[in-house]
Amino acid sequence: MPVEVEPSKEDEVKEQQLQQKKTLKQRINEYWQIGLKLLELLVCVTCMAFIYDPAQGTKFGKTHLEVLGIIYTTYSSYTIISLMFFVSRLFKDRISYKTNIIFSSAGIVMFVLSAIMLLKAKADLQPNHFFHPNTHHLVMLLTAVVFSFINAGLLTLDTLLHVKFKKDLEY
Repeated sequence: MPVEVEPSKEDEVKEQQLQQKKTLKQRINEYWQIGLKLLELLVCVTCMAFIYDPAQGTKFGKTHLEVLGIIYTTYSSYTIISLMFFVSRLFKDRISYKTNIIFSSAGIVMFVLSAIMLLKAKADLQPNHFFHPNTHHLVMLLTAVVFSFINAGLLTLDTLLHVKFKKDLEY
């Protein structure tokens, strides 16, 4: 007569504890996509915050309306795209890595273009509109440019990681 031995509850508890104790590398491998998207979203919102006051406080909004239109379109559209990734994760939907690569590549182009256009507009406005009381507008404008380039770098990293690992954004 064969005797079947059932696993004890202690063995089951130990197995569950081993599954719960993941190494740092395993956690990074599991959550790098959502962490990178959260960082991109925070940098994008920071860009929007830094461009608002210079656009309203100087004649930047009146003299360079085409630049302002592209900048606000870039920042707001990529905020919506990033939020879409979070909503899809909330609803346990899977987003293909190819879609992620396309959105990240478009974001790279949009943020680099926005930063270059902001630098050009700053060069046009600096001699006439940034005098002593309004120098903080110049600093905020340049900070928005720096954060635009940082976000382009994050999006480049996101694109390269998706090309390398070919991992879909899943729940």
